[in-house]
Amino acid sequence: MGNKATCSLCSVYEHDMDVLIMQAMLSDSGFLKLFLSKTDLSASDLTPVHAEISNTDTDLGETDITVILSSGTDIYALLIEDKIDAVAQPEQHERYIKRGEKAVAEGLYTDYRVFIVCPQKYYELDAEAKKYEHFVSYEECVEHFSRGTDVMSHLRYQEVVQALTKAKTPPQVRFNDDANGFFRQYRAYQREHYPMLEMRTKETSNGYWVDYQTIFPYKDVILYHKMKEGNIDLTFCKDVKKYPELDSISSWLNYNGFMETCALITGKSVAIRMKVPAMNYQDGWENMPSENLDKCFTALCKMTRLARLFYDVQQFMSEEENSKEAIGCV
Repeated sequence: MGNKATCSLCSVYEHDMDVLIMQAMLSDSGFLKLFLSKTDLSASDLTPVHAEISNTDTDLGETDITVILSSGTDIYALLIEDKIDAVAQPEQHERYIKRGEKAVAEGLYTDYRVFIVCPQKYYELDAEAKKYEHFVSYEECVEHFSRGTDVMSHLRYQEVVQALTKAKTPPQVRFNDDANGFFRQYRAYQREHYPMLEMRTKETSNGYWVDYQTIFPYKDVILYHKMKEGNIDLTFCKDVKKYPELDSISSWLNYNGFMETCALITGKSVAIRMKVPAMNYQDGWENMPSENLDKCFTALCKMTRLARLFYDVQQFMSEEENSKEAIGCV
């Protein structure tokens, strides 16, 4: 590839790939053609008009990526399931079909096509994956982006390659029906009562560690709710050098009334941690005290605001530095 820009990722999650696919569908006509070439729509004059991730139906579950295409008065939808290495849920493909049929019946689409996007090896070994009518492999995505000469193609190429590297390691946590059921109720409660929080964890997860978006780029800072441990961690990925700074901030927070926070090193990362009531799926959702739930979600809101404060300070310091450099140049 002509451009040699590089990127380094803390890790590549399925959500990262969801965002990549969604953005590429809207901005890269060749990438869209890769998908349409798998269908009977390849000769159609279709224009992308909208795309979104995590479109959820209360009764029928979640579509990872929805891409809306138009051709005259006709509206088509590509409903895409994305997998790196997560275990497929039973009847996951059937729910995609039901969501598509429901949307057609409601007049939202003229028609739809259902895809799975995953590593080739995943597709070959997973019986659920083979149920999808259309399939695009990560390897095909790598090949497509490798031909691009622009910066975004090169960055997307690197991200998919890193996702494939992750996929070579079998997942250590297998799907647990009880844990997933508990997590679905947790997710519904969050969406109803705390919609200002942007959850990143998919509904197909066991939900042991739930992650939330902050104002920082997703790969730099992640907000985790570690339910069983009773920890809310604002995690700075692979940035242990920040520990002294965060320890000082934590001491200041303690002094000003946030007694439940501390700074700590977590593997190759560093975090500010806030203690909250523990939540164990084995206790059953119906047995979760509402006051404990609200303590957890209130803490998540506080940590989200704290992340914004960090970001604003970082931006201010950067602007000050740039201003000094500009004055020096004069």
